[in-house]
Amino acid sequence: MLHALGTLGIWLVILGGGTMVWLGFKQPRSRTTILLGITLLGGGLIVKANRAPAIPKGLNSRSAIIKKALRSSKLSYEPRMSEVLGFSDMTDDDQIQLMENPKTKRYVFNYDFKGQIIPVYVIYSRIDSKKERYNAYLIPVNDDKIENLLTDGVVADKQVKAKSYYGFSYQDLEQLMPEDAFNGSKYPEPKIVGKYVVTDKQ
Repeated sequence: MLHALGTLGIWLVILGGGTMVWLGFKQPRSRTTILLGITLLGGGLIVKANRAPAIPKGLNSRSAIIKKALRSSKLSYEPRMSEVLGFSDMTDDDQIQLMENPKTKRYVFNYDFKGQIIPVYVIYSRIDSKKERYNAYLIPVNDDKIENLLTDGVVADKQVKAKSYYGFSYQDLEQLMPEDAFNGSKYPEPKIVGKYVVTDKQ
């Protein structure tokens, strides 16, 4: 029966179950109310978990993913800026990190952005080796509204529970750089949404 409920209904069942458990423990304690609350709470959580959207496979080739990111985000700016400013070792293979999903052993994560689940490739770029600070580029697999999301690695880490990655250097990025690399000219001005810089598609 719970499977027939919408998302709001599932949350109401979970909230109701939690409330019943809390009320059941109040004096005088009611074992029946506690058991009913646990049943509703558990059932709601199970249905919610089973409703999580499937994670698409995405691209097979790591190089193809990086090329997509170079076409879709300011990741394309980084090698030249680093070379000009002398910020980083151009051959450091851990500079750019394509994160691997531990559940699928592929490179797509379902990312919750403002209540909408978006399948994305997640690429971290180290901006401070001493403090281990990173930019996180979130590249939608095939979203028709958002070209890319840029945020701090600490923000992305709250959802991206990756344990391993495939590394690229800035030199690698220069070798993979497509002719139609991102330059911002064909996109609307990026906007700030909370802790994200969002570039929409036209």
